[in-house]
Amino acid sequence: MGLSFANTMVIARMLGPVNYGIASITLNYFFFVFWFADLGTGDYIVKEQEISDDALRSLASLQLVLGIVLASLFALAAPILAWASTQPEIAPLVRCVAIALLLEMLASFSINLMRRELDFAYVGGIEMLCQVFIYTTSLTLVFLGASYWAPIIGLMVGSLSKFILAYRKAPYPISLYLKKQYLKPALNFGLRVSGAQAMSNLKVLLVPLGVTPILGIGAAGIINLTVRLTQQLSLLRQVTRFMSLGVLSKFATDKERLARVTSKGMAYQALMIGPALALFAVFSTWLIPLVFGEEWFVSAKLFPAVALAFVILSVFDLHITILKLYEKLGAIALHFLAYFLLLYSSACLGMYLFGIWGYIIGQLFSTLSVFVLLRYTHRVLTGIDYSKAFGIVLFSAIPLVASVFMKPIPTFVVYIVSMTMLFIFSKTSREIVVEVLRSAKPTHS
Repeated sequence: MGLSFANTMVIARMLGPVNYGIASITLNYFFFVFWFADLGTGDYIVKEQEISDDALRSLASLQLVLGIVLASLFALAAPILAWASTQPEIAPLVRCVAIALLLEMLASFSINLMRRELDFAYVGGIEMLCQVFIYTTSLTLVFLGASYWAPIIGLMVGSLSKFILAYRKAPYPISLYLKKQYLKPALNFGLRVSGAQAMSNLKVLLVPLGVTPILGIGAAGIINLTVRLTQQLSLLRQVTRFMSLGVLSKFATDKERLARVTSKGMAYQALMIGPALALFAVFSTWLIPLVFGEEWFVSAKLFPAVALAFVILSVFDLHITILKLYEKLGAIALHFLAYFLLLYSSACLGMYLFGIWGYIIGQLFSTLSVFVLLRYTHRVLTGIDYSKAFGIVLFSAIPLVASVFMKPIPTFVVYIVSMTMLFIFSKTSREIVVEVLRSAKPTHS
């Protein structure tokens, strides 16, 4: 996380909001396509208890075909995407990241095989090493004056590295072996997953298609940096999302135990994310101008609201996993549709009325979509204890809100009081901290 933050800091400071915005909206388009490009077959591979070698071979062939087709279409769409975001500079950047898209898809099949075997340590090692390649390449190029090309070339280097490392660990036959009897069940499940995922991914298009035309590329850079900082300070959310389906599938037949694991997981998620984001928000009006430059100050004022929405939504990530587990994919799609409509309508209206501050309105209103998750999750699983997680969210929200209206020192006092009260009244929080500290101790044979 430290290296990721340092990379973002240097690149954002050297590029400034406009050039950073050009690079970041290119990556918005890239991630929109990549996050559902495998048509949900990756989750199918992870969740299936038994799957034959021939089925895996056929699915690997499908991944290859999808990668070639989508990368080609993505490259051909570059002029359209540049026009839609009013930024002609991104057209050649999109064509380059189309190559990274193909490499990422080929790598993801090997990674899904490792996820199936719960080999998360190796997957984490690959991800970490590839991030090092991305950051070192990007930083070197930005110092050499490559401007917004630096993070794009860094992504390509990282994607190539990921494919080589992942394929070496979990190789699969690269061939054309497309058999209907193996593809049909995977696609029956996967298309419903990817349809829901596509709706979820629409949120990344808000900046290039909403913010940029309304407020300009500089505002797009500021908002993307704010979101990026939130994600970097919430690394655990990405980890638990990645692991959750493989882990919770082991408890699918024992719903009482699944409810207990989910309750504990929600509290764990909230505790690992909420206090960290709140602490950064306390000092953000000092840190962001100091580290990134005065031109990024607005990001510090946006951060608390973006972080609060992020914390609330992260608590319900496991509900999405549960609905996937029981194949209630229509409910997931409905949740993401509600999220998309709330986010886009309120954010765009807010930006027209209040400028960049209107983006906050969209972030906060989008959290109402969790009521869809609550309704449908309770139809397949009861007994989830929400009190533990929401107590943590509440005590994290107090300093987040205070940071909007107060200076850093008094806000830090509020933070200390809130965290003290949290650990006094929340036994679960104390237990989680003890568990984390015990797991961090080295073992001696």
